[in-house]
Amino acid sequence: MYRLFILIAFNLFATKIYAQKEIYWLEKNVAKINLDSLQTDDTEFKLIKKSIGKSRIVFLGEQTHGDGTTFESKAKLIKYLHKKMGFTVLAFESNLFNAERAWLDVQDNNNPLYALQNSTFPIWGKAKEVQPLFNYILSKKDSQTPLRISGFDCQTHGYFYQTFFFRDLVIYLRSKNIGFKDSTERVNFFKVYNILDNGINNYFKRFKEDSRKLHLDTFILDKKIFTEILERKILALKKINEPKANLFSQHLISFQNYIPALLKGVIIDSSSSDAVKVSPNLRDSLMAENIIWLANKQYPDKKIIIWAASYHNARHKSVGYGNMEETLMGDYLKPALEKISYSIAFTTYEGFFGRYNSKDSSVIDKSSVNSFEELFSKLGTDNFFLDFKTLSKTKNGNWLTKPKIMRPLGYREQEKNWTLVFDAVIFNRKMTKAHSIF
Repeated sequence: MYRLFILIAFNLFATKIYAQKEIYWLEKNVAKINLDSLQTDDTEFKLIKKSIGKSRIVFLGEQTHGDGTTFESKAKLIKYLHKKMGFTVLAFESNLFNAERAWLDVQDNNNPLYALQNSTFPIWGKAKEVQPLFNYILSKKDSQTPLRISGFDCQTHGYFYQTFFFRDLVIYLRSKNIGFKDSTERVNFFKVYNILDNGINNYFKRFKEDSRKLHLDTFILDKKIFTEILERKILALKKINEPKANLFSQHLISFQNYIPALLKGVIIDSSSSDAVKVSPNLRDSLMAENIIWLANKQYPDKKIIIWAASYHNARHKSVGYGNMEETLMGDYLKPALEKISYSIAFTTYEGFFGRYNSKDSSVIDKSSVNSFEELFSKLGTDNFFLDFKTLSKTKNGNWLTKPKIMRPLGYREQEKNWTLVFDAVIFNRKMTKAHSIF
């Protein structure tokens, strides 16, 4: 019994000594971040600049879409990336066309703050913590190097998409003499597009149950014609080498490839009883394609910041919520962009999270004893940056590659070699929920 006691005491002592060694190492290698204001200090970000290096694309994640302190951290880092490192495109996890069209109103000074707030989903656009970033973007919009807004999501949404997409598309097609053959073709195209865009199930709910089969058969025929028209328009637009044609063609390609998700659960083959099935990875794969397009086609000479959930940015197939195994956006991007990109995750020790429009907030559970969060909390630094990509390859930093618990994905703890998943992590000791601007 005495020997067992001695063994346990020795193990506890050894664990404490090892933890102290890690803490000492971290204190020497993290970059402290001051969130008191958007003002940046070159000394403060010197290590971050060195870690990002010559990367053309920086991915900034978030745990959920209701992490107020994370939004503040991202806003400050984005300002630095723009001012000091030459990043001039900020692409949100939002509809491609909606964001690009919103930027036109910003450039034209047409209620530019409203345009920025509606360039993305309300979870960011209407969050109080993101407004200082928008104000900074407005202050630089007329400079020689503005920080312009873009998007990469295949999901359709937003004021600018809903208001201007059809109008702008028709005007542009006519200007290039690639309009519709006749009114019948035009009516078919926009009818089917709208049915898909607004929700096919919502469309069929308009009809009595005994007549839905007839309307479904009609839709199947219309959709076949629509697909042929869509492919012709995409082909014609791809032959025009200018930004507006590129934007329309990429949006339509993304929409075309996302149709299976819009038809999920619907039987569209009258000869089969099988409903449309959709890969759970479809959206991630299409967002990846849009990011590659932004990098290679739309902004080939620009440095780009990607604002997205860490869940999508993760590039390890075993990472997901719980024990799910998924191919994520980061996995799809790895072959094409790994050498020119740098991905930063975010995590926290304590606090609350909740979306901007939620009255309630969720308490963040206490972290496990052997987690990164517990270790980070011992540093006595509220907010800091830790590079994984370079430091994990050093002799004294190799311990970072050992599987360890962390919760950058929805605050759910997972034990992984996180250096395979992200290039760095930003730690905020205390998290606050996102707040509404209203």
